[in-house]
Amino acid sequence: MTFYDSKSKYLTTSAYTYIFIVFLYALGIIYWAWFFNFGSIQFSVFDWNKEYSYYKILKQSLQTLTIPYHFSQKFQGTFRFLSIPETNLSPLILLLPFFNIGTFILLNTVIMYSVGFVGTIFIMRKYGLSLIQFTFLFLLINFNGHIISHLSAGHSMWSGYFLLPWLVYFIFQMLETKQNNTPSVKIALVLFGMLLLGAVHFFIWSCMFLLLIALFNLKYLNRIFQSIALSALLGIFRLVPALNTFVNTKNIYTQGINSVRDFVNAFISSEPVNAFKMIGPIKNYWLEYDIYIGVVGVLLIAVFGICMRFKQSLFTEDYSFRKLDFALLIMFLLSLEFISKIVFQLPVPFISAVRLPTRLLIIPVVVLIVISCIRLQKLMERYPSDLLKILTLIGVLLLAYNLEQHSLTLRNVTGGNYNDAGIANLKVSMITASDYYYKNLELITIASSLITSCVLIYYWLNKRLSFKNIKASI
Repeated sequence: MTFYDSKSKYLTTSAYTYIFIVFLYALGIIYWAWFFNFGSIQFSVFDWNKEYSYYKILKQSLQTLTIPYHFSQKFQGTFRFLSIPETNLSPLILLLPFFNIGTFILLNTVIMYSVGFVGTIFIMRKYGLSLIQFTFLFLLINFNGHIISHLSAGHSMWSGYFLLPWLVYFIFQMLETKQNNTPSVKIALVLFGMLLLGAVHFFIWSCMFLLLIALFNLKYLNRIFQSIALSALLGIFRLVPALNTFVNTKNIYTQGINSVRDFVNAFISSEPVNAFKMIGPIKNYWLEYDIYIGVVGVLLIAVFGICMRFKQSLFTEDYSFRKLDFALLIMFLLSLEFISKIVFQLPVPFISAVRLPTRLLIIPVVVLIVISCIRLQKLMERYPSDLLKILTLIGVLLLAYNLEQHSLTLRNVTGGNYNDAGIANLKVSMITASDYYYKNLELITIASSLITSCVLIYYWLNKRLSFKNIKASI
């Protein structure tokens, strides 16, 4: 099974292509600067006060060169700061002492957006996407309702979302590679990146998706197990302390999707982030159901992501992606009320990550976005038509407009329409506590993560040097 065609005529390197790609990238940076009000974030609403507290502790820690074992205000039911898996412990926090917290959050988002953008470039080159199809991919990946609404509401750890293009890229690479563990290591590094950024939800959802792929494609079981195991070893300093602290914590389950109407509205309804919505008997913020991609996005996924799956005559085996069918289907089913409620009761570590089951939809949606853009490209290659080009261009413009309008309904939180007075009373700080078991556990797991990292680097360098020696001898 091979996806890559290195001689595709669509892999153009013309100046126009470079200029347009740079234009899209710059447009994204401008968007995020505007969305976060150039770093002037209102920390007194939704979860922004929590994010402010997290970054304030990290900043104090870096400025005083002190390990932040505990802090003075209980969040997520604990005073153990390092055991909270949703805090950002990536190398990016080294920039914190040089910026105010709002500016850092903007900078962190822009950097991760840039990482994700490079991932979409790799997808573009691998599958020979034209600029129109790449623009579809760019818009739907970066500005759908899920990522916009969560970042708007103060879920800055959702910056780990931007690693999903890389996850999809490496999964596809794994499915096409027969006897090579390299994709396994790359997937593990993506998962580890999610843990570092505090995107523990995405880590768990991604692992679920990978295990479902393995369940229905047993020949990939070994490589997928290696990926998850390696990521867990690299991120053991995040996982084990969290398990130790929250092992007996009971989270409140929030209802999943329980009607066709709710499902459709999640994709096409544009609501303010502070709007309440009744989903069955449960009243919750609309952001937990928002995965807005507009009518154009829905049609793209419905036609090219789903319906075209059954038109085998239109695509070769390379673009059927049939190996992902059951994994995608089950991830969707897990977002439904009657299934997610049962799953939430299972005695499985970190199962609380599915207490808001509608969030799980983002994994199959991102995968289907990529697949849809690839199939649209291949269809246009097979049936070149000026009319089809015009229709896709109109679709891109309409999609961009709809996503922009949707963003306007969400920016009011970060854009300064709320009073910031509440943040003045947030006097969180590091404290000292004689919690020696927890402290020793942190030190042991950090050492374990460092050892795993050193071993991985050693084998990578050894393999690279061996390859160079072989090449030199030839």
